[in-house]
Amino acid sequence: MAEILVSVIAEPIVGKVIDLAASFIASQIDLLRHLKGDVGKLKSKLTMIHNVLKDAEEKQTGSHQLRDWLQKLQEASYDAEDLLEMFETEALLLQKKKEATKLPLIPREAFWKHSSAGKIKKLLSRLEDIAREKNDFGLENIHADVPSYDRTTTSFVNETDVVGREEDMKKISDMLLSEELNSQGGISVIPIIAMGGMGKTTLAQSIYNNETIQSHFKVVMWACVGYKFDIKSVLKEMIETHSKMKVAELDELPLHLLESRLLNVISTNCILVVLDDVWSVNYDDYEKLERLLKSAGKGSRVLITSRDSGVFSLNSSQPDFKMPSRRS
Repeated sequence: MAEILVSVIAEPIVGKVIDLAASFIASQIDLLRHLKGDVGKLKSKLTMIHNVLKDAEEKQTGSHQLRDWLQKLQEASYDAEDLLEMFETEALLLQKKKEATKLPLIPREAFWKHSSAGKIKKLLSRLEDIAREKNDFGLENIHADVPSYDRTTTSFVNETDVVGREEDMKKISDMLLSEELNSQGGISVIPIIAMGGMGKTTLAQSIYNNETIQSHFKVVMWACVGYKFDIKSVLKEMIETHSKMKVAELDELPLHLLESRLLNVISTNCILVVLDDVWSVNYDDYEKLERLLKSAGKGSRVLITSRDSGVFSLNSSQPDFKMPSRRS
């Protein structure tokens, strides 16, 4: 009985920390910004582990090694929960003290940033070890939310599917064209968040093909990301949608040449990139894409569709667009 309880306890806390990390990444607290990259990696590792916990439950009976692994995962997850909550509390206290005194707290902020960064990196290293160890048990991904097929989307839109979403289209278009965002610097991300089947892709397709949007941005690109975020596939599709044709030679190009090809198109230009159906992020690949997109010109935007509000953390102060149910 005790052996079964280990995984039953582990799965809820891992899921809770994944949600907590997503909320952390989406937070507008400025003092937390330096931690978001590592928290994103933490979320990615825990999501990967969470997806094999169902298999671990079935295989752990009689396996002391697997039970020990689940206990380490459980302990690390509780530590992650404590750490993320502590960071948010401390950042808010520092921010309130700064506002109350109306004086900069540069030495104290610098010390806190250095200390918090060290703590999250130490925890991330611990989780990376746990993630590697899972391979020793031959665990398989049987998570219920993983799609059982490779879903692909294109930028083509059937206008009859957009009826009833005109107000949503206007709100998101206004965000994309906002001059206020331009003054904030960097490339702004606007996530469309909703459960599956609510029309996120159709809404993004309609906005992408809108004449005003097409004429405003010098370069527009589309990529369907899907469950597995693969940087080469994303870059290839972005380049092909820009050229409006399949480019066979891209299949043979190494990553650095794909990056170079993309930079030739986007550098200093005002661009719109739509990343559709983003499930999860490989943060090594994500950081490569982030560096590339930062070479784009002023006023550039990334529009993403996802079920998860914390899946991306590019520099943006724009809140998520939560899709309401379709109006009757």
